[in-house]
Amino acid sequence: MDYFHSVGALGFASRLKRLSDVCMAEVKDIYSASGLDFEPKWFPLFHLLYGQEEITVTEAASQLHLTHPHISQLVKEMLAAKLISLRAHRSDKRSRRIVMSPKGKAMAKALQPIWDNIGKAVSDVIYNAEPEFLMRLGRVERAFKERPFSLAVRKMAKINIQKHCRIIYYTPALKADFERLNREWLEKNWAVEEIDIQYFNDPQKRILSPGGDILFAELDGDIVGTCSLLREGGTVELAKMAVTEPMRGKGIGEFLAKEAIKRAKQKKVKTLTLVTHSSLMPAIRLYEKLGFKETFRGQHPKYKRGDLIMEKTL
Repeated sequence: MDYFHSVGALGFASRLKRLSDVCMAEVKDIYSASGLDFEPKWFPLFHLLYGQEEITVTEAASQLHLTHPHISQLVKEMLAAKLISLRAHRSDKRSRRIVMSPKGKAMAKALQPIWDNIGKAVSDVIYNAEPEFLMRLGRVERAFKERPFSLAVRKMAKINIQKHCRIIYYTPALKADFERLNREWLEKNWAVEEIDIQYFNDPQKRILSPGGDILFAELDGDIVGTCSLLREGGTVELAKMAVTEPMRGKGIGEFLAKEAIKRAKQKKVKTLTLVTHSSLMPAIRLYEKLGFKETFRGQHPKYKRGDLIMEKTL
């Protein structure tokens, strides 16, 4: 039994690679038997260039739907084989265009009847196995382009982590975790300010006694994130949000923020504010997703690292 049959869709890419390797090996044998020193992996770029006078790496990558580095590597190899050359663009001397060399043109002429035969032979194999395979393959390619599965996997991973996280509230035993998590991101990206030290030194007085809260995300016994609701006067601020670096990008910040918003609603808070910096685009996108809107842009009087205020009506 073929092992890949047992793993189903999980082995999809590996099966395609295996099929590609079989085809490439056969084509290489055909070239060698014809006395032609030509690598099968060069075919897409070489054939594209064969039908055009000249092309740039960027244009080739766009037309072939391959990466720029991959095309650049093919160009490097084909230059070494003297099948192509580079020349400056007529109007932009900084731009280098790929052109087929005299050796390349002779190679293309020799390859053309071989390509015709390969095309017919491969079509025959495919038609006898599955007549509509190429059409269906095109549909699959479009589907993977329109719905990258990596996004779905990351989303599922976030959901799985969030399911295993639990919210716990501040106790004196968590004071060190509160400071650790906040210092970790502050010292890496900004600086610990005097106002931060005041919160670290006495969370009870600065946050809890005025009516605020400190929430923590616990995952498998580890404290991996925190955030606070700060009540000052008539304002309630979502603040002191931090997730330990190894766990960032896994949805824990969103998990904490949603729980903090739920807690604020329980306390009958009407408007929730937050302070952030305009350079923190992932954070801003999260806040926008949660319904926060920008209300002020400029240097914040409380935090040197803050230049953006956002609000959410609860």
